[in-house]
Amino acid sequence: MDRRRFLTSAFASGAIAVAGCSSDSETSDESSPTETPDKTPEKRATVTDHSFEVIGSAAAEHYISKAENGEYIVEGTVAVKDGCTTIELGSVTVVEGSDPPTVNAMIGTKETTEEECTKAEQDVGYRLIFTTEGDAVEEIQVVQEGVNSRTTTLTVEG
Repeated sequence: MDRRRFLTSAFASGAIAVAGCSSDSETSDESSPTETPDKTPEKRATVTDHSFEVIGSAAAEHYISKAENGEYIVEGTVAVKDGCTTIELGSVTVVEGSDPPTVNAMIGTKETTEEECTKAEQDVGYRLIFTTEGDAVEEIQVVQEGVNSRTTTLTVEG
């Protein structure tokens, strides 16, 4: 019986000692501050206002200029199938999760109400003006629907 009491006591003492070590270990991990890496905040921009106008013919290439206070001006042309077709702005939005901030402008086509029009392919010019708040926009993607549907990416300078 003495041997059984000795083994039971030894086992209980060892279990308590091990439990104490693991308890100390967990407590020390919880009490020590863990460092989290600094996360760079996402660049955010939002389009707050925009206007779009068809300006007849314009330069064959797209160009962009940036005015003060977050205003951007984009001009370009879209080839349409005939004189009975014109263009319209679908949307101007910031691409979600883009870093650096990128604005996406969708330009589509629509039939005009003119009774007489040329059947020849034509270039229709446009001017898009939009304003943003937040971080500066670094790229503008112009997605065009037309005879030659295409996406043009413009880089904003300075």
